[in-house]
Amino acid sequence: MEIRELMEKIVKDMETDGGVKSVVWVAAGGSHDGHYAAQYFMDRESTVVRSQQITSSEFVYAPPKRVGKNTIVVLTSMRGTKETIEAAKVAKSLGAITVSQYVDESELTEVCDYNVQYGSIWEDDKDQSKTNAGNALRMAMAIVDLTEGYEHYAEAMEAFT
Repeated sequence: MEIRELMEKIVKDMETDGGVKSVVWVAAGGSHDGHYAAQYFMDRESTVVRSQQITSSEFVYAPPKRVGKNTIVVLTSMRGTKETIEAAKVAKSLGAITVSQYVDESELTEVCDYNVQYGSIWEDDKDQSKTNAGNALRMAMAIVDLTEGYEHYAEAMEAFT
């Protein structure tokens, strides 16, 4: 399933509970850095959906109070770090919809509701659009477009090619 299709399904499924109100980008180490573009985009373009970038360990020990049935939590880990798996479990226990980004399947992909595989720049840096950062940015753009409209969406998607 493509990222746009996945976000359409999630946003539609969440409508019965009041819709998407927040997105939380969760990861550790370098994967955490991969969420920066998505967070930056949400900060600048969304007037409806709140967005926050947080480390996996911080999410486990101090999850934001707003995380619940109106939240999408995107968790990124190449191979399923322990703290990111725990963060996914916490997000699910709070009622959030969880989406993993991964290179290799792990307990993280077992825990999360949805999974999006990405290509590691450490293994192949030819197509930056297929990295965790590229996928997260596409998720952010799709969420904004679906919840409030993003006039540059088509142009932005074309730029990924």
